[in-house]
Amino acid sequence: MPTQATPTIEGRSVVELELRLPNNKVIPFDKLNVIHISSTISESLKNATRHNLVVRSATVDFVDSLVRFAQSKGTPKVRYRLGIGIPGQTVYLPWQEHVIVDFNAGLEGIGKTAGHFFRATLGDYLYTIMRHTKVAARRGKISDIVTQIAKENGLTNTVIEPTVGEGLWIQSYVDDVEFIRRRMVPRAINSKGRGNYNLYVQDNVLHFHTPDYQAPLKELVYYQGGNISLFQIDESQAKLEMGASGVRLIVYDPYTAQTREVGSNPDKALRLGNVMHQLTNVQGADLNVPYHLSTNAPSEAENMAQTMYENARAQILGIKLEITRSIYLRVGDILRIVIAPTSTNATPWSGTYLVTEAGYTIEQGASVAVFYIKRGEFQTSSTAPTSLSILGDTVLVNEQTAPGQPLNLKAAQSSGLTHGAGQNVFTSAFVTTQDKNAAPNPKPGF
Repeated sequence: MPTQATPTIEGRSVVELELRLPNNKVIPFDKLNVIHISSTISESLKNATRHNLVVRSATVDFVDSLVRFAQSKGTPKVRYRLGIGIPGQTVYLPWQEHVIVDFNAGLEGIGKTAGHFFRATLGDYLYTIMRHTKVAARRGKISDIVTQIAKENGLTNTVIEPTVGEGLWIQSYVDDVEFIRRRMVPRAINSKGRGNYNLYVQDNVLHFHTPDYQAPLKELVYYQGGNISLFQIDESQAKLEMGASGVRLIVYDPYTAQTREVGSNPDKALRLGNVMHQLTNVQGADLNVPYHLSTNAPSEAENMAQTMYENARAQILGIKLEITRSIYLRVGDILRIVIAPTSTNATPWSGTYLVTEAGYTIEQGASVAVFYIKRGEFQTSSTAPTSLSILGDTVLVNEQTAPGQPLNLKAAQSSGLTHGAGQNVFTSAFVTTQDKNAAPNPKPGF
């Protein structure tokens, strides 16, 4: 059974914060008379998490002494967790280890009564990895290379899907995150011939895998909740320029002086529905990309074409969800959404999606979460033609069957690994406790 994405939770939304000093001592903000004002958090499968934090301190010691001490060795560390509930019955997400990217503090008051209105931007592990550049030659499977990069940065908690094929790539004065995104992600293909790998950090765990690899399944019933707003999005035309109708690489091989074309294969793409727009009918809309082959195998070009196509196709259709008082839906989840209460009112927008982006705003005990869920297809009960009577005329609607590999929900959920990095119980990403040390807190990796 899928986990409910919007269970009813009574109480207030809370953000617990702790400052980690260079001697590894962790100090809760509330013990320092530092009051949380607001948090705006953005998460994505493609980018580092950012947390815009606002707090108020009762004395100048917090900024002038403790934050300065935390900055002294170059990596000022903060950890936070989100919770909803009442005292004694609060549900928390795991602690998130971040660093203070930047801050500004407005002085309030004079003398002993002075304090600070403190605004800061916090960043996750990907930000720390992006701070330094490297020059290296990396050879082997892409999944092995990403695993090695994680080890180089002290990240032991990872979820990395094995890739097929080997190659040699040069990392030349770029940071590890840029190298993975620009060189590894476009060329990564799994054993099923699919690409579209995502790179992100969640619950202090580095993820590098396709959308359905070890993915939790959750369910949201729109008509049962009064705390949900829903907006349907169709970006099919906008995604044409990204390759949604198909990608063709014009490959030049300098060793043979030959030029050939390789294209994406829609039958290998992951599909979350069963019918889709026939964008291949748009004449001349295929994305053409010139490519100069290096010493790697010609399959590298095929992998790139497939990844570009899958990435564009997976973003054609979407739903924007606004949910109050909920922390149960996470980036990377596979979400089954039920929009209409009966089959007679069934909408093709119901069905399975991937949660690609999330934003949380918490202020004065109230919270609003915004999620973007994406897929490339509609879901219908039948692909047979249907007829509609419009202004006295009968309109025949032909459904076009979507090519691709269907989502195997059983296989996606079968792994013991979850977003919490190795937790054996799927729902253990949530902890009902008032003991801050009882919540999952993976070993800091930086």
